[in-house]
Amino acid sequence: MKPLRNPNKWRASVPRAAQIHVLTRTVAACFALVSAAHAGEVFSSLQFRNEQKEPDVPATPPALQRVSFAETPPRIDGKLDDPCWQTAEPFSPFSVYRLKRLAVEQRQVKACFDQEHVYFAVVCVKAPGHQLVTRTTWNDDGHIWEDDEVELFLDPALRHVEYYQLIVNSAGNLFDARHTVSWVQDPAAAEVAFKTKRDTDKGWSSEAKLKVAVGEDAWVVEIAIPVRAMGVPGVPLGAKWGLEVTSANRRTGELTNWVPCDWHDPASYGQIWLGEPQLDVRDLSFGAAAYGENRCQAALKPLAQAGEYRVVVSVTDASGERQNATTVALAAGATRQIAVPYTIEARQGEAKAELTVADPRGRMVYYSVQRGEIPALLGLTVRPYGQFSDVREVRGKIAVSLGALSRQTMKLEAALAGPGGEKSELIPGIDGTTLEFGITAAGLKPGIHTLKVRLLDAAGAEVETGQASFGLAEPPL
Repeated sequence: MKPLRNPNKWRASVPRAAQIHVLTRTVAACFALVSAAHAGEVFSSLQFRNEQKEPDVPATPPALQRVSFAETPPRIDGKLDDPCWQTAEPFSPFSVYRLKRLAVEQRQVKACFDQEHVYFAVVCVKAPGHQLVTRTTWNDDGHIWEDDEVELFLDPALRHVEYYQLIVNSAGNLFDARHTVSWVQDPAAAEVAFKTKRDTDKGWSSEAKLKVAVGEDAWVVEIAIPVRAMGVPGVPLGAKWGLEVTSANRRTGELTNWVPCDWHDPASYGQIWLGEPQLDVRDLSFGAAAYGENRCQAALKPLAQAGEYRVVVSVTDASGERQNATTVALAAGATRQIAVPYTIEARQGEAKAELTVADPRGRMVYYSVQRGEIPALLGLTVRPYGQFSDVREVRGKIAVSLGALSRQTMKLEAALAGPGGEKSELIPGIDGTTLEFGITAAGLKPGIHTLKVRLLDAAGAEVETGQASFGLAEPPL
């Protein structure tokens, strides 16, 4: 949804000494919050902006590989004689990392899936009689990448912020880890800039079952990965997952990969298409995913079967797990908008919101997940703390993080108190995230002034409060 813009300015009919006004400079992606009809005692206009950093999207389309459903799952024995492997389409050839040429000794990858697993078969060509390098002799040894090995990188949510890595060497040893990517401000940059930060959980277990077979002119990795280990309740038909497959060949000294990209750049991975799509889901949004009542919205269009679809929104936070399920009738070829409410009860920590859709036959046909830190409910800052009373204005920010539905019912009450008394105002209707304001200093008496902001629910009960003080002194001249 594009941000709305309201050119109206809300001017308060109050003494200049108590007037607080918004900064007049234009702020990108602002949300005008209160119209001229809402004149009050303290604030003259309110504007919000959202400063969330979104991950970069690669400019070129990713490699895409169709993967078929396995009616009979493969036996994980390293022989690759199962019917699913005979019909599976091989991936495109491997290239040498950062070089525009194909690998000397190729790797061939095939994949298939069922409702609970994804399966991979990788055949690695080797020189006849060559002894493969296997210095690593136990699982979860981080030096396994120094061996002849195969690596799988999976991004089931396709959000480029969480992905899973599995490394298998020719002796059948396994290293697996979960990686999360965040975008943080770069303190070394001359201007405001962001850089990626990667955190690795080496304690994560893929619970994979695998078998390695070494032959005269090739060695084979066959592996079954349960998707629940990656936080996915099942494999939805028609889903697209991010994938990169890489391999190290110690004889040729080549590091090779299926998609020419950096190992730990999930935004550049290729994609696997898991079966034929059954449902078209567009404009999915979990909203701000903040404390209170939120709303999950999407547009659904059945591609294969009309009927009753079951839609479930699940939320997990520090207070527990909650679900809200509904049944939606979808007509053939028609798009229907849905809006399912969900609640975040915790005020801090991590929250996970999931959307699952099952078709009339009970098969999972869509799944999406969003994870993130619950933003602080209310924050207030005034800068600088002390200044002379002849300054034009004192500037500050109010940060409000609420669910979309809660923003419709909750209110802000602001009060400015100081040596000259107190002025307060009730501000109905909250939208956006960050309010920048200016307090006109002319007429305020020297001393300590305190701005207090209270967040109130529909009944007027206090939900959260914040305050900040600043001092004004007589000018020296």
